[in-house]
Amino acid sequence: MRAKFLTILTLVLCFVPFISNAQLWLGVRAGHNASGILFNPKRETTPLLSPLIDVGIIAKHYNLKSVGFQSELNFTQQGYIEILNDSTDYVRINSYVNVPLFFQLKTNHKNLFAHLNLGFYASIMAYSQQGQGKTGSINLSKYKMNILRDNTFDYGLIGGIGTGYDFKWGAIQLDIRYTYGFGDLYKYSFNGNPERSPVWKINASLGILFNMTKRENPIIPPTNNIEIPSGKL
Repeated sequence: MRAKFLTILTLVLCFVPFISNAQLWLGVRAGHNASGILFNPKRETTPLLSPLIDVGIIAKHYNLKSVGFQSELNFTQQGYIEILNDSTDYVRINSYVNVPLFFQLKTNHKNLFAHLNLGFYASIMAYSQQGQGKTGSINLSKYKMNILRDNTFDYGLIGGIGTGYDFKWGAIQLDIRYTYGFGDLYKYSFNGNPERSPVWKINASLGILFNMTKRENPIIPPTNNIEIPSGKL
């Protein structure tokens, strides 16, 4: 419970820099996820590669040239495949409203840039699907949530690298990220559930950002010319 509180508090505090009058970009992003789960005790699973979408909006803020923050509001999907036997797989896909917040280090070479992202995320599950059969031909149906068995809140660490190109109007950037959940998909206290069930995810996405910073009028340097009123000579 304490870890959840600290994560949420960190997310809220990271929004504070966005209200200051500095460099600010707003934009949209879209990408694709690969996801899996780590059961303890161990179960035979494989990563889920498709269909896992990841779309959202971006706010990026810089007080310094090379140090800033990036926040997002995303709709993202993650899940896993559990191998039940030689002919049957179990698939679960969860859809979340997701808020990641990054501390971002950036380096530039002319208009090209690269950055490193390190931060936290918090997610609330909006919808879940499941199905059994042979992977690739499974018909998914709605997963019935049980508040005693299932967690709808997920939180954890997120990090990655990115690159992009700056234009006068904004920027285009490509990001690759890895997330690891501190929470469990299934509550360990429920009879029959695993002791641990954290979910991991790899994401690749493309973003388009628009520079919202107001450009100040250029400052005209003072001159040493002194005007002498006519008729005073």
